Amino acid sequence: MKGMIMVNGLVLFLLEKADVSDPGNKAFMRLEMVPDHRIFSQLIDLRGQTLRGGEVTEEKPVITATLIPDGIIFNLLEDGKIMPRATDRRGKPLTFIRAREFLRLRVLAGTEETNKDIIETCKALDGSTPVVLYWI
Repeated sequence: MKGMIMVNGLVLFLLEKADVSDPGNKAFMRLEMVPDHRIFSQLIDLRGQTLRGGEVTEEKPVITATLIPDGIIFNLLEDGKIMPRATDRRGKPLTFIRAREFLRLRVLAGTEETNKDIIETCKALDGSTPVVLYWI
């Protein structure tokens, strides 16, 4: 067992341009998900991690995120300030998925309405829209 989980939340930044390597690309929307490790474990490898409540997950991610290219820094809204970021709050390099990947997420009974709404919003986007995964 790896110990307590280091992921407490997820903020999604939807980018204007499909080309993630474009240094002028900007986020046009910020969506903060309610902590739900049943969804998070589909996006990041949390196998062997102890979740809140003492449950240990062995779920394998169903979506593989792609690293943001080296040298690309996004100005992201964090704690009410615009901050240049190449890493998330854990110090890990930023990753992204395309909006079409949200079609593969399983939304289980008991999922928070906020998260359901965010997932549906992403599903409705152009499938090539990059969505930056900013883990907190």
